Amino acid sequence: MAGRGRPPTPTAILKLRGSRWADRPNEPQPKAEAPRCPVGMNAAAKRVWQALVPQLHELGMLAHFDDAVLEQHCTNVARRRVLMKQLAKEGETMETNKGFIIKNPLVGIISKLDDAIRRTACEFGMTPASRTRIHVKATTKTPADDLSEFVKSKNA
Repeated sequence: MAGRGRPPTPTAILKLRGSRWADRPNEPQPKAEAPRCPVGMNAAAKRVWQALVPQLHELGMLAHFDDAVLEQHCTNVARRRVLMKQLAKEGETMETNKGFIIKNPLVGIISKLDDAIRRTACEFGMTPASRTRIHVKATTKTPADDLSEFVKSKNA
């Protein structure tokens, strides 16, 4: 039987938000690790994978067993792009054999892909709404930071 209510927010996202509920002692904490690109993905899906994984890994949002959900996301994004090109060629409406104008079936397929993409993107904090709930502390240094540290070390 499925659980009731909203699914729990992943602890990694809670930590990035700075939530006081980020400490869940009984929850398994996998090591943040970028999963390998699955064998058998098509080239377009691999390009999506290669664009997303470094960014998600940098935020600590990936574990090695996230590959199946991420593969599903990348494959759906790649499929959507192909279908959008096909829809642009064919148009959003079609004429039947009897002369009736109907909606192109690709519109419905793309809509279902959009829903699936949105669901998997939310799992990893990749939608505008889910990103607004994440607060990442700046950890990268700028060249100006390095220069100011150098000047301080010389003056000390």
